[in-house]
Amino acid sequence: MPFDQASLTAAAGIDPWALTEKLASGDPAQIQTLATAFWSAAGDADDARASQSRADEYVAEGYTVDGSSPVDFQAQARSLQSSPEELTQIARILDSVAADLDRGTDAAQLELEGLVGDVNAVIAAYNSFLSGLGRQLPPEDRDAVEAGYVADAVAAVQARGAVISGLVVDYEVALIGYTKSLSDLGYVALEELDEGPNALAAELDNEDGLHAGGPSTQLPLDADQLRRLKQAAEAAGLPAVDMKPLLAQYYAVLAADRAGIDLATWDPGLGVDGNPGTINAVYDYYGDLFAQHPELQWLGFANMVGPTFAAGFQDLDMLRDLAREVGDRIEELPEPLREALPSEVRALAALADVGDGELAWFETQFLAMQKHIFMDQGGMHEAYLADGTDGIDTMATAGLVDRKTQQAWSGIESGDPSRIAAATVQFSDREQNQIIDKQYKQMRDHHGLVGEGFTYGMSVIGSASVPGTRTPGEYSPLDFGGSVTFPGLLVDTTLSAEVTTPLPDFNVADRESRWDYITHDALPRYQELIAQDPDTVSRIVASPIDQRIAEQRILVRLPEITEDLVTNWDVDADVDVHGLPWPR
Repeated sequence: MPFDQASLTAAAGIDPWALTEKLASGDPAQIQTLATAFWSAAGDADDARASQSRADEYVAEGYTVDGSSPVDFQAQARSLQSSPEELTQIARILDSVAADLDRGTDAAQLELEGLVGDVNAVIAAYNSFLSGLGRQLPPEDRDAVEAGYVADAVAAVQARGAVISGLVVDYEVALIGYTKSLSDLGYVALEELDEGPNALAAELDNEDGLHAGGPSTQLPLDADQLRRLKQAAEAAGLPAVDMKPLLAQYYAVLAADRAGIDLATWDPGLGVDGNPGTINAVYDYYGDLFAQHPELQWLGFANMVGPTFAAGFQDLDMLRDLAREVGDRIEELPEPLREALPSEVRALAALADVGDGELAWFETQFLAMQKHIFMDQGGMHEAYLADGTDGIDTMATAGLVDRKTQQAWSGIESGDPSRIAAATVQFSDREQNQIIDKQYKQMRDHHGLVGEGFTYGMSVIGSASVPGTRTPGEYSPLDFGGSVTFPGLLVDTTLSAEVTTPLPDFNVADRESRWDYITHDALPRYQELIAQDPDTVSRIVASPIDQRIAEQRILVRLPEITEDLVTNWDVDADVDVHGLPWPR
């Protein structure tokens, strides 16, 4: 029965238990003990006793995560060269930190208790249904009713989770201010201090998009909450580099919200079927934003080439059929030519018997690449739309955008057509050579020949997505040759052959080859089209994404691809007879 905690939180896209634990990981008793040390150092015995009493109360509530602190707080307080007034201010701030953490934790735990009650009530109602009317219903009707109860439980998790997430953010916002005030007073909180959740300590642990969530799984996915954190950090005068994960998360969430995508449930590990609508929503986002801001030309390019990419990873199982066709053609070649075949072609033929588990792994990687691109490029575009080049400059200072990309955005702002075109090239360079290059390499290196064959197979099935462009095989066809010598009594005969194939002579997983193809075919054709026939670009971008993906599906194109592979091989043979010279 799908009422377990893991199933409910996965469906809800938020984990109230984990959020509560973030608050509970802090230690008000420890912080209050530090406050006591500062009260004592300030010479205020009464407030020191009251502070220690509060620390003891926190201990009685079950705090002190690590037991007694290894830090000598009294020595820390005495070591500051501060006036009694400044020490008193520090003590008061620490009082507030401990109190806020305690209140937040208590409130979160109460919400969690309420959630358990809510879910138990739903389970009780469902069990009552099963013991009554549910017995008489056919299985499909009973499953439909069960789905309704599960939806009620998921809604309860989402509602309570949103409240608890707000409590976490409330504390984190306050902590940013407290930390700034302490710093102004000459005190930097110890790293050993268990202060609980801290948005500024988050990491970009999901930047490659492999898992559900945003670039950081440690930050919220609510734009308003992220905005509050961002504003608090800015108000505290923190450098942009300290806000790097926060900025990446904020702008990625803005992009997802505009696209109608729930980052919490966008999980590449669930495959194409587990992310209904998300694949199309990404390309709709690019197209819709390009229609509103035609100067953002990379968006139009991404919308036009994206369906080919998406169609490819929806029919990965068809690569086995393609591999069999290639294998059949190889078997028809003379042995010397078979031996001369590049390793990638032989690796592709070996995919004929690849297992479903391998295909699922590659599907996950492709979906992660799509998400990685969206969070990076979508985040950049949202920063520009929200804050202009100031927003991009902040991202650059934070280390999220490199200098060339920063300059490209200035080119867009200038309105100069040549600089706008150059920006499209730069954004494409960023996408291919910075964002997803590592993921391509990981796929190619996966399980030896499996990865090599798979990525080469994706090169073979690549289609022309922009009018006037060529497929990889048309752009740079694979030629190879071989020879065999037959010794004779007086002369030797050498049979040589050169083979021209419809296969590409490069693997899209190779960065230099991929970039050569993009910059000498698809990208220049797109830029010519947008300069000479922008109406055609607008028409294509406005056409339904699902229709364009359907047209590019391997399932639809396989007969065409197969015919090409079967018929478009050209063998040019040559015979050379040679031996000892005839006597004169």
